[in-house]
Amino acid sequence: AITGVKNVVELSWLKELLASHPAPQAGNVDHPAQPLQLPKLAAASTEQRRPQVSGLRLSQQLTRDLLTATHEQDVTVNDVLLATFGKTVQAYNQGNPTLAIACPTDMRQAIKHNHDLRIANHTARYNPVVTSASDEPIGTAVQKMHTEMTQLKQRDQFLDSVRSLMAQYQTLGIHELQQIVEANYHVREIGYTNFGVIDDQRLVFDQLPVTQCLLTGSFRTAPMFQVACSTFKGELSLGFNMIGTDEEVQFGRVVTTAMVAQIKAFVAQSTTDAVVL
Repeated sequence: AITGVKNVVELSWLKELLASHPAPQAGNVDHPAQPLQLPKLAAASTEQRRPQVSGLRLSQQLTRDLLTATHEQDVTVNDVLLATFGKTVQAYNQGNPTLAIACPTDMRQAIKHNHDLRIANHTARYNPVVTSASDEPIGTAVQKMHTEMTQLKQRDQFLDSVRSLMAQYQTLGIHELQQIVEANYHVREIGYTNFGVIDDQRLVFDQLPVTQCLLTGSFRTAPMFQVACSTFKGELSLGFNMIGTDEEVQFGRVVTTAMVAQIKAFVAQSTTDAVVL
């Protein structure tokens, strides 16, 4: 039996945040005009599909080099991952100059004096959209993504997607709210999430240290694809869950490998810029 614990549904912090937040911009940014997609493999068979987990892990040296490059360019690791993933998928979208990738964020960061354990989904998302020609240098695309994300963070754009639902929450019942969510919640073909740095001193199981950790997002049926980024013990991982054939999962590895190549290109370009300066 669990004692000393009670379920509390308390949203005053979110109401206050919404009250101080300016009205959302016109247009539905949750549904980009030119979404990114990956091709469907011709040989794919639904009977052969099964849930699989895969991914790649960057070396500690490459991870350190990436951190150094972000400091030199005055951007964040998240900016680089968003841009490199976008450019990787863009290669399969000829004629689409738009990098539109939803970036989930934890709304608990906005709770003042947040020291309580909260077992809840407080996820909202930023919706960056940048224009980047297919042959644009990755460093330029990263700078554009950094500028876009900075502007979205300054106005707390992640709240735009929850404002209307919070207004309906005041008057409608649970069943009606569930119907609204099911009718409007939009899962993009291409997904991204960043779990950030995982503290290896706190991630333990029955006092046993964890030596490797790969965090992944939700299972999506190919050609839907979500990359999940996280850093553990100085190594950046790019993981994914996929319901697909062995060939589709292999294609997912090709995508993550290409993303690593884009990351290396950013690091190399940053090093070249530093030498020139």
